[in-house]
Amino acid sequence: MLAGLALGLQGASAAYSWWRSRDQASQQRAETAESLRRFEEESKRRLSTARAAGAASGIEFESGSIQDSLAKMSAEFGRQAEWIRTAGDRKASSTEMAGNFGLVGDLGGALFGYGNANNWWRDAPSVTK
Repeated sequence: MLAGLALGLQGASAAYSWWRSRDQASQQRAETAESLRRFEEESKRRLSTARAAGAASGIEFESGSIQDSLAKMSAEFGRQAEWIRTAGDRKASSTEMAGNFGLVGDLGGALFGYGNANNWWRDAPSVTK
């Protein structure tokens, strides 16, 4: 009876840990989305400031050098935003994967412990007549 209770408690603990890892991954995705939103807003501000500075510089605003610089700046911001998105997704996916492996390992350990407590691994006594 105690072995069954222990199995149930270990199973519940494993399920709770798995559920928490899923919740943590969800929070990591939300944090990534917010970081990305903030980065993109700051990037827009910086690009607008650079455009204004270029227009006020006295150099022809449509000149190749100003437009080339603005295009490079915009492309770099795009690469950085993609890195934030990708890194955040990898982190959340790793958290979920660790939770999945933890669940399998915890449940497997609980089952083997239950089996050990109930002598599943011993040979049945031989019956001789």
